[in-house]
Amino acid sequence: MAATDSSAFAAFEAYDFDNDEEFQAGLRTLPSSAAGEPLLRAKVFYYSTAVAPIDLAQYQEWKSAQHSLTFAEVAGMILRGETVPGIRQIPDAVSDQPPSTSTARAPPKPWETRSPGE
Repeated sequence: MAATDSSAFAAFEAYDFDNDEEFQAGLRTLPSSAAGEPLLRAKVFYYSTAVAPIDLAQYQEWKSAQHSLTFAEVAGMILRGETVPGIRQIPDAVSDQPPSTSTARAPPKPWETRSPGE
C-alpha cells in the first residue's frame, strides 16, 4: 500500500538521491535527456522499492497543493520583485544563432501579376 500522508511525501522530498550510489547507478542507465517527469518517475520507483512505497499521482497532487498561491500573493511577490515559484525564467535574447538565409521565392507583388485577359 502506497503512503499518502504529507509526512511520507516530505520524507521523499528530503531523501538524498544525489548521494545514493544505487540510485545513481540506475540513473546512469537512463538516457541523458531523462529530466523532469522521467526523472521524477525514476525517483518514485526507486524510493517506493527501496525505502517506502508512495503513489506518484498523490505525490504530484500534494506537491501542487503545496505551491498554490492566491492572485494577491502572486501580485505582491511581483511588486516586491521576488521570484514567483514555478515560473520559468526566459532570457531576453531572441537567439544567439545567426539568421538563416531564405530559400523561398518572394511572392509576386500585386502589380507584378498578370490577369488572364492581358
